[in-house]
Amino acid sequence: MEHQQHKCQEIDTAAESLKPRLATDGDRISARISSVRQLMAKTDVTRSELLNEVKNLQKVIEQRGEEIKRTVDNCVKTAIRELELVKMESVKIIDSEKDRFQLSLVALESFYAYSLELQNKGQETHQQMRERT
Repeated sequence: MEHQQHKCQEIDTAAESLKPRLATDGDRISARISSVRQLMAKTDVTRSELLNEVKNLQKVIEQRGEEIKRTVDNCVKTAIRELELVKMESVKIIDSEKDRFQLSLVALESFYAYSLELQNKGQETHQQMRERT
């Protein structure tokens, strides 16, 4: 019990003096344990809610993406149909012009052949007239 540098007590006496303090500290520690467990439970709920919300938002995003794809696909189909109509009309116009050119070409070639024939016959007749005179 006697020690020169330290204040010493009997173990029973020291234990009795610490009991109230340990009881108070124990109550505070127990309250902290309860608080931490509640926080852990809230954290689990928050995590679960977050995961559910993310899952729901992912579904919404995927659905919206599919809607956008369908809209774009429909726009592409419509544009292609319109382009096909323009192509068909343009081809008709070009083919019609080609037919007109073909008819003109036939008429011009016929006229050219006829005029050459006239020139040749005219020269023959002219030569025959010269020869007679």
